[in-house]
Amino acid sequence: MVQSLISKGLVTELPVTARLSASGRRPVGLKVRHDAAYLVGVDLGSFYLRALVTDMLGNVVHKIQIETNLPAGREQVLHKTFEAIRTAMRDCGILRKSIRGIGIGHSGIIDSLTGTVMSFPRPGQMTEWKNVPLREMIEQEFALPCILEDSVRAIALAERCYGMGRRLNDFVYIDVGMGIGAGIVLDGKLYKGFGGGAGEFGHMTVEENGPLCCCGNNGCLEMMASCAAIMRTMRNAIEQGSIPKLAILYWKTFDT
Repeated sequence: MVQSLISKGLVTELPVTARLSASGRRPVGLKVRHDAAYLVGVDLGSFYLRALVTDMLGNVVHKIQIETNLPAGREQVLHKTFEAIRTAMRDCGILRKSIRGIGIGHSGIIDSLTGTVMSFPRPGQMTEWKNVPLREMIEQEFALPCILEDSVRAIALAERCYGMGRRLNDFVYIDVGMGIGAGIVLDGKLYKGFGGGAGEFGHMTVEENGPLCCCGNNGCLEMMASCAAIMRTMRNAIEQGSIPKLAILYWKTFDT
């Protein structure tokens, strides 16, 4: 098995070390070649679109960030996504043939088995992103295998591989941004649950008579506690003149 990995250029031998005992063969260390292949990662978020190129060990070679501009519509966002991937691949200094795959995290409701964006529960985006075969579109555009995953689950998986989760077999990562979601890791593996909906708790009702959510329910957790909810509450308070001192901070932070 080791010789097969070496012949494929995925593994290399380290210098031979001294024997631990007088008998037996000298131990030979092995390591994964960081330059065996390179990957493109994409984060398609509510505000920002990020694309980067990494080596096999996750070391970032090149990255770019631009505004997503969701109100421009799905077609424009997809066009910007394709252009961001092309730009990252062109400017990273890596040969095109060495880039072997693309991973994309989307802040919507994702069916990772089929590679489909089922919906995007943001104002004005539910219809735009209904049943979009994003993985297939990426693979056809770049002739590379693609993995599509919910962005919060992707972060949880990154924590498991590179962050504090390396020391944990079971944990829950909770992300509070423009929406609210969670990634669940059980026994060291990403848990998606029956139907792939585990962790999608941002749209559970926590206030029966709460404000109407874009998903059609009233009082969803996202409507009560997300960054979007906090910004909406601040804006309403400013318009009513109840916290005029906060208005200066608000406009400097969000509208410059």
